Amino acid sequence: MVTIHDVAQRAGVSPVTVSRVINGVANVNPETRARVERAIRELGYLPNRAARSLRVRQTHTLALLVPDITNAFWTTVARGVEDAAQTRGYSVLLCNTDENPVKQSSYLEAVLQQRVDGVVLAPCDTDPSRLAALQIHQTPAVLIDRRVTGWDGDWVISDSLGAARALVDHLVRLGRRAIAMVTGPRGASTAEDRVAGYRLALLSAGLAFDPRLVRYGEFRAPSGREQTHRMLDEGLRPDAILAANNVLAMGVLEALNERGLHVPQDIALVCFDELPDLAKFFPFLTVAAQPAYDMGLNAAQLLLSRIDAAGPLQPRQVVLPVRLVLRYSCGRLLQQEEVSPKILENRSESVIARPLLRNEVSLLESEGGEGLLASVRSFRQAGRSLLSRVLYGEAVERIPYLELDFPGQATLEYVLERALAEEVDAQNVSPEDWLGFALRAGVDAIPCLLFSHRTGALPPVFEWLYRIEKYMRAAQNSGVEVYLSLLVPEQCVAQPSGRGEECTPHLVTALRTICDRFAEDLPLVMLRGLPGHALQAEVLAGLIAPMKEHAIPTAVELPVQSAGSLASLVRAGVTAVVAAGYPLEELAALKRACGEQLVVVGGPLAVWMRGSRREVEQVVKDYCTALSPGGRCVFSIRQSISGEIAPEPYSWMLRTLRAFHGENSF
Repeated sequence: MVTIHDVAQRAGVSPVTVSRVINGVANVNPETRARVERAIRELGYLPNRAARSLRVRQTHTLALLVPDITNAFWTTVARGVEDAAQTRGYSVLLCNTDENPVKQSSYLEAVLQQRVDGVVLAPCDTDPSRLAALQIHQTPAVLIDRRVTGWDGDWVISDSLGAARALVDHLVRLGRRAIAMVTGPRGASTAEDRVAGYRLALLSAGLAFDPRLVRYGEFRAPSGREQTHRMLDEGLRPDAILAANNVLAMGVLEALNERGLHVPQDIALVCFDELPDLAKFFPFLTVAAQPAYDMGLNAAQLLLSRIDAAGPLQPRQVVLPVRLVLRYSCGRLLQQEEVSPKILENRSESVIARPLLRNEVSLLESEGGEGLLASVRSFRQAGRSLLSRVLYGEAVERIPYLELDFPGQATLEYVLERALAEEVDAQNVSPEDWLGFALRAGVDAIPCLLFSHRTGALPPVFEWLYRIEKYMRAAQNSGVEVYLSLLVPEQCVAQPSGRGEECTPHLVTALRTICDRFAEDLPLVMLRGLPGHALQAEVLAGLIAPMKEHAIPTAVELPVQSAGSLASLVRAGVTAVVAAGYPLEELAALKRACGEQLVVVGGPLAVWMRGSRREVEQVVKDYCTALSPGGRCVFSIRQSISGEIAPEPYSWMLRTLRAFHGENSF
C-alpha cells in the first residue's frame, strides 16, 4: 500500500510537508505543493480522511459496488454478501454505481479512503485501468457477475453464455426461427457473453445470424422498450425475443403491449433473472434464473479467504450454473385453450442449463470467441484420478485407499516426521498438514469433514463453503483428492411422523449451493450416519438430488446388517455404499450383492491394527482378495473407539495395500 512516506520520497519533501498539503495548510510554497500533488496522483495515494486505524484488517468492513440496487437481482446478491460478512463479524458498505465509470471511480476512492478490508465489485466495463486503485493499495477484491480483461484475481460469475444458448435452443425447439436479442451495453461482459451464447445456439441450429436483430443498450426497462420499438419501426418482425435481464424484459413487454402484440402468441419472450414477486403470484416469464444469492455468498467467501490468508493465494474463477424455469411466455403451452395462474404454476418446469459440449466450444473458438472461454462452464472430466475411475466403473491398476476419518495426531506427526504446533483433531487440523500427510503416506483421498452444530442444527452454508475452499486450495495440483463427508444430523431428515420436514429443505439447499460451486472439484459426496428411514429410496433421492444434478458420485454409509437397503440405494441413484468395519465374510457377501450396481467402500475396524506387522499385512491381503474380484471397490478403515490409529501399523497397512495389484498379486 502506498504510504505518506512514499509520497514524500517521490516529491523530495518531508512527510510533514505532505500532510500539510493534504490538509490544505496555507503556508506551503506553491511549487512544493504542485510537486506533492503530482506525486500523489502518480502514486495513486489516498489519505485516510476517516482517521481509521493504519493497520490492515481493523475496520471489519467490506464494500459492495453494484450497478443498480433497484434491480431485485442485485438486492439478492447484496443479501448473500451481507449474510456471509455478518457470519464473520463484518459490516458491508453498499454503493450504487449506475453503470457509470466516473461514479464507480468515485466510490472506489471513497471506500479505499475509509480503509475497507476488501471490495466486492460488479465492474461497469472491461477496462482494467479502472480497477488500478485496488491493486495500488493492495486491497483484496473479488469481481462479481462480470469479468475484466487482464484481471489477475478472483471472480464469481454465472454461466451466462451457456444459459443464453439454452434459452435460444429451447425457442428453436418450439419452432421459433427469427429470434431477436435485447441486451446491455457493449463492453459489459454479461452483455457480450449472452450475445455469444445466443449466436452459438443459432450456429448450432443452422440459423443465419442477423446483426439487426441484436440490440445493445442499458440494463434498464426504458432501454428495452426503446430498442424493441426501433426494431419494429425498421420493419423487422421477430417471432421471439431474448432479453438479457428481467428489467429489460419489462421494457420489451411494454413496447409489445403498445404495439398490440401478444406474448407468446405473436412473439415469444424469454429473459435472464427472476422477478420474485411476479413469479410467485403469476408465473408467466420463462427465465434463466441466476443464483444471485449464492453469487454474493461465494464472492464474500472468496474475499474473506483472501483477507484471512497468511500469504498470497492463487486466483479462483467460479462459474456457477444457471437454471432454466420454463413457463408460459416462451410459447410451450400454446396448445392450452385456457390459461390461468394456477395452471401456469402447475406447469412450470426447472432444469439446469447444461455445460457446453466440446463441439460447441470448438464452434465458439472458430467464431473468434477464444476470449469468452474463461466464462464457459465445462462438463465434469470423469476418470481424472484413481478414485474417480473406480466410481465411474472403470478398471484400475490397484485398489485406491480413501481416508474415512481423521487418523489422529500421533499418526500425522509420525508420517510428517515433525511435531504439530498445537493439539489437533478432525475439526481443527489444517488442510495443509492433512494433505502433506496424505502425500507422504500414499493416501488417495481425504475427507473435508462437514460438521453440524452441537445441537444438531445446520451451520450457515457460508461456514461450509469457507472450509471446503481451504481444502480445495490446499489440494490443488497435489494428486490427492478431497471429497466431502457429511455426518447428517437425524433431525435434518424428515421422518414419517413429519419431524424434520422443515430442516430437510435447508440441508438440500446447502448441498445444492456446495455442488453448484465445487462440482468441478468434487470426486465424491459421502453421507454418513443417516437414520434408517432416510435409506428409503424416495427420501434418499431427495437428499442426493443436488449431486445427481451435477453427476457427482454419492456414497451412503450403510449400518451393519442393513444389506436389505441396497435395492433402495440403487433406486435412489446412489453410486457407492460405505461398509467400513464389516467383518470379512459380511463384506464379501455385500460386495457380491452389489454386483455392477454399487461400488463398495470398505475394510475392517481399525482395532486390528494393534497387531504385529505380519498380522496387519495378512488382514490387508485378506480384505483385498475379497474386494478385488470385478473391481468397483475402495479400501477404507473405520476408526476404533479411541479415535487413534497406531502409526506404524497404519504405515504397514498402506504399503501392503499399494503393493496389491489383483487377486493373490503382492
